[in-house]
Amino acid sequence: MKSNTAEYSALRTELIHHDSACLTILGLLLAATTAIYGVVANQQIFPLLIMLSVIWGIGFLYIVEKRATIRRISFYIQTQLEKSSSSLGWEAWSRKSRPSMELPTVSPLKIERTLLVIANVVNTIWLWISAPTSLAIIAAVITLISFIWSQLILNRYYKFSRKNKGEQTQIILELRE
Repeated sequence: MKSNTAEYSALRTELIHHDSACLTILGLLLAATTAIYGVVANQQIFPLLIMLSVIWGIGFLYIVEKRATIRRISFYIQTQLEKSSSSLGWEAWSRKSRPSMELPTVSPLKIERTLLVIANVVNTIWLWISAPTSLAIIAAVITLISFIWSQLILNRYYKFSRKNKGEQTQIILELRE
């Protein structure tokens, strides 16, 4: 029991670390966006906007990895630690109680994906208005690829939840007994 509590505490700390990393990455992406737009506005170096799309894509990959790790740890806590210890129950209680609380929630990953798409769309619009056509076409292609690619990643990410939904429901029922 004591080792379960220590492991639980260590994993909760790791969850906080991964979530903080997501916020740090998002902050860096927003800072890079501001800096690059400042340079482009002052010096008309439009290819930097293409680089910004790439930076957002790489940042999104890191965020997805962190969010997936958070999901895996939460699933492990719920299915392994909470199942074997009656004193641990946050993950199961949180999932069970969420619908009855009627609180509006949005997945952080969906917010982060929306920001990725917005950054790419704004880049494309700016390039269509201000830059040579060839850069605008490249930006449009990158935006389209980014939209499709990020949707495929989200589908795969949420597939984990749907795939394990039956097992989670069974565990919640066992915890109620």
